[in-house]
Amino acid sequence: MAKAPQKEKKTVSAKTFTKRMHIVTEAYLSAFIAADQPRKDSVWVFDKRTKEIRLQPIKDTAVIRGFYSFDLPDGTRDISLEEAFSRIESKAIPIIRRWCEEGAKPTVEEIPDAAAFVTCLFIRVPRTVEFIRALASATASVSIEILVSDEEKLRAAHAYLKENGKIEESFTVEDLRELARTFDEKFTVETSLKYALLKSMEMFDVVYKNLLEMYWCLCDSRPYNGRFITCDAPVNAFFYEDGKAGFGGGLGRPDVEVSIPISPYVCLSLDRKRNEKIRKAKVSFVREINRRTAHQAERYIYSSINTQRVARTVELGSVTLGLPLIDAEAVKENARTRMGLPAVLRRYSSDAPDGQ
Repeated sequence: MAKAPQKEKKTVSAKTFTKRMHIVTEAYLSAFIAADQPRKDSVWVFDKRTKEIRLQPIKDTAVIRGFYSFDLPDGTRDISLEEAFSRIESKAIPIIRRWCEEGAKPTVEEIPDAAAFVTCLFIRVPRTVEFIRALASATASVSIEILVSDEEKLRAAHAYLKENGKIEESFTVEDLRELARTFDEKFTVETSLKYALLKSMEMFDVVYKNLLEMYWCLCDSRPYNGRFITCDAPVNAFFYEDGKAGFGGGLGRPDVEVSIPISPYVCLSLDRKRNEKIRKAKVSFVREINRRTAHQAERYIYSSINTQRVARTVELGSVTLGLPLIDAEAVKENARTRMGLPAVLRRYSSDAPDGQ
């Protein structure tokens, strides 16, 4: 079984550190090289936010400097996470490239290394990190609710703040209670990006296990000449709940559908229902996967071609810009249950409408 990326003592000087890090790997994106251009080193980039369409070298695409590095007290930077990703990728990319060949089928021996790579693509992207930051913010709000509901904890918190000089002598327990009661109205919780990144890495084993439990199928669009696109969050977990589409989670659900285009002509499809290793991808299937890809993209869509259909798909996918990554109220209610806020008090939480 593959291991979660482990942080080893791999450091560089902060002064000499210039490494740009791909949030979507260069080797993965190379399968989507622009087919309509003489130079075979670029990809078409569609920007959901600005509506810009540009041809861009892959080496400069999906790059954030130092995204996976961590500043250390001695002035160096730890880059072991990036090194771990590279080791996982080196085992998986030859498999992914073989799967892009016409008629290829995934084998049992190949899936563990491929699953580790797909897991990394799922947990390493900014969308997942921002998802965790949103969860942390909602959970922090519930922690404050619980503080207000527990007199002993409230007084202990007040004593701690007072002993450590965090509040003025005149600031009473009642002042703290009132501050906590109106916490959401007065404060916004911001979680450290690096902390959220590390919490994302902790998801590795759970995500990996869920992927291994699914059926792996290669969907080939060549018989119908369809072309898949990809994006800055290429692993798409899709499901329906209460008649609404859900993205980005639910890997443990029996009805979840996971897709990751691995070339313009091949999409890796995982689910718990269809025990197939290969199938022909009709035009309708390609369009649906592309629609999901564009909707899930944080900002950028990558394509091997620049056509009006791709541009239209991106335009329709732009509806998700600015939408919250989580249902904050549902997350809070779940957190209230997990963290032990009594049911009678949950009815009167600061988020509940009067009388509910």
